[in-house]
Amino acid sequence: MEKNFHFRFCGDRENTKHTVTGVHLIYMLSGTMDASVDDDTFAVREGDFFTVNAGQRFGWKNGRECLMARMEIDYGFFAAHLKSPFIYLVCGNVRGDMEKSLCDLILKVLSQLVCSYAAGDKDVGFHREYLWYWLMDLLTEHCVFYASLEAATMDMGQRMAFVIQNICANYAAPLPQNEAAKKSCLSPAAFSRWFKKHSGMNYGDFVANVRLAHSARDLLDTEKSVTEIAMNNGFSSVSVFSKAFKKYQGMTPVKYRMSRQQSLDREEAIINRVRSSQGYLKLWSAPAENENCRITADSRQGIPWEDAWNQAVNAGEAAELLSAKAQSQVLMIKEQLGVKYVRISNIFSGRMKLRRGHGVGRLNYDSLDSVFDFIIQNGMHPFIDLCDREHAAFLAMNEFLYKEQPEGIFLTREEMTSVLTSVFHHFAGRYGVSEVSSWLVECWYDDRQNRVIGIADDYARVFRDVSEILKKIAPGIRIGGCGLELGVSERHFRRIVKGWADIGVAPDFITLYIYPYEDVQSQISDFHYTLEKLALCKNILAQYHMESLDLYITEWNLSVSSRNCYNDSCAKAAMLLGHSVLAFGQAKMIIYSMFGDLLTDYYDSAGLFFGGPGMLTKNGLSKPVYYALLFLHRLSGKVIAWGRQHLITVSEDGCYYILLFCPKALNYKYFFKKEYDIRPSDLKEMFEDDTRLVLDIEIADTPPGKYYIRQYILDPDHGSILDCWLDMGHPENLNVSDMKYLSDISQPGIVFGNTVSVDGKIRIHETLEPHQIRLLEIAPQ
Repeated sequence: MEKNFHFRFCGDRENTKHTVTGVHLIYMLSGTMDASVDDDTFAVREGDFFTVNAGQRFGWKNGRECLMARMEIDYGFFAAHLKSPFIYLVCGNVRGDMEKSLCDLILKVLSQLVCSYAAGDKDVGFHREYLWYWLMDLLTEHCVFYASLEAATMDMGQRMAFVIQNICANYAAPLPQNEAAKKSCLSPAAFSRWFKKHSGMNYGDFVANVRLAHSARDLLDTEKSVTEIAMNNGFSSVSVFSKAFKKYQGMTPVKYRMSRQQSLDREEAIINRVRSSQGYLKLWSAPAENENCRITADSRQGIPWEDAWNQAVNAGEAAELLSAKAQSQVLMIKEQLGVKYVRISNIFSGRMKLRRGHGVGRLNYDSLDSVFDFIIQNGMHPFIDLCDREHAAFLAMNEFLYKEQPEGIFLTREEMTSVLTSVFHHFAGRYGVSEVSSWLVECWYDDRQNRVIGIADDYARVFRDVSEILKKIAPGIRIGGCGLELGVSERHFRRIVKGWADIGVAPDFITLYIYPYEDVQSQISDFHYTLEKLALCKNILAQYHMESLDLYITEWNLSVSSRNCYNDSCAKAAMLLGHSVLAFGQAKMIIYSMFGDLLTDYYDSAGLFFGGPGMLTKNGLSKPVYYALLFLHRLSGKVIAWGRQHLITVSEDGCYYILLFCPKALNYKYFFKKEYDIRPSDLKEMFEDDTRLVLDIEIADTPPGKYYIRQYILDPDHGSILDCWLDMGHPENLNVSDMKYLSDISQPGIVFGNTVSVDGKIRIHETLEPHQIRLLEIAPQ
């Protein structure tokens, strides 16, 4: 391990600019300095960290009691693991532009590394190695930028970095200058002049210096023979190595190794300085788990708040809306959450009695009209999922509570074209072309059956036919696809996007499902899952110049299971916010998977709670996830700060909305059970920790004066209908009065208060219990 990872403390006040040959991470323990990376100069203070990439020139000066930790990862090791010869890291908090939860996690690892190395030989075992690989994982997962490998597309600065990174990754191998010139698209003479101008030395000397730097480290840190070190680091013979090393260090390799004690003495002196520094004492005295979080926001900054979550509601199959009970619950959601679209599927199913068998003659529109009349007459628009979807409810991935095979509504594209044309002509005649032009249509691909709208045919061509039919009838209608979960169906999605590109067709928007699974393994505790899948989607689209298309997540949930009591908990509501806020601004629309448990009512669901995935119980009572979405709906104006634990907006009339949440990752006990076997009593033992979250919030550039605070609280004691029901003794036979009582006592708590703006800043201090959500509305008095 020591060959690949290197750590040292540094207290130099100044260091001349030089080209680094590894991936460096600098962490300032105390004092200040002005750092310079290539042409960029910036101030560094205590607690700041930043990366320097192999091939960049780095130096610093004007340090005041400058004391830092310099961590280096061997570039060859780094590149080999990422399987790319040209990598850039974009990581650091010196400008305050890193997402806070990631920044805090990196700082946590850095502080533990500092404490480990400051402890010297007392810290033994595998802990350091664990920390290094944890750091590597964070950097590669969140901070790596992959650049083009085509030299012709690079600017000259990138070409220089590419050449140097190639040297750093392959320093032990032959590195002829002519090959480097060819890869840089330069003639040998031009390359020689250019390299010396930018690096300050000849190409051959630079390669030798990289090899000598690695050799010097081997001489001090290993017991390898001089011959072995020479051969391992790219020298043709021991004599060539010894001559070059003496010129490089002013002494022979043997004498340099004998000077190890002086080096150790210098290291011990700087470690003693570290141990007595204020920065180290803060790290050492800090609790093992940092529960504190500082959040800053500026009213002058921000981007418009767009409530992607409450644009639409999933009402399931169209036939479900023939039920007055379902209609009542959808209307409640529309009134309180402000949804504009109702997403329905299977409009051609036998339950709608549109036609008998595969006849294409006269159609019976009564059921369709009832469903669409309800949507439109209540001020909403249809979002039609064109599909032939199986009628099913999941117990777990690939396990079903019930499952009815798709009907096979169309046998041919000709049949589909005829029926689709007739139905949408009917819609245009009944509701008007203008109304139908406001609708959304999703053309779903069934990757289980390899069918689209029931037809085993090429998706892109069927999509093109559907688009042409519908846009001819209602030109403004928007048609998108293809409704896949990239964690399990990435291959299908790539093929479909390529198919669109091949025939010159592009949808109006892209639809995705988000259920955190990779194959069949749940990734529910990966808070970045939604963000990562949206980024993957955009990367795939960019390959075919479709990256500007709007992304709609038409089904989102943390579990596919319809029998998982986690669905009913405050823990899920906090986890929903933890997942979703990190992906703020990346999707135009995100639709919770289903409006209520009514859609998965079955023989086993006689009780009030049965682990259904809806935001309402089957009786229409609000679950914690419903209140989480309601809190999002109450935000307005522009977003001035967001992260894994917070979202802050300011409205045009100067009201501030602070949404705080304390999600907890699930531990191994959750994943060791079947989702449908989890009981409410199991949940409290299924989270990684139960630490509270202490938040210090500062909003800058606020008008002076007094402010009134209304605070809504959602936690197991306030607003959790499951916990209220358990406290009542979990009764099964509730009458109407009992249900109303339960609804009344399971409302979020409300607390009132006051604050003032001092020096143009509002400061708020809050402590959140695990799984707690708080919405603060702060209005000027």
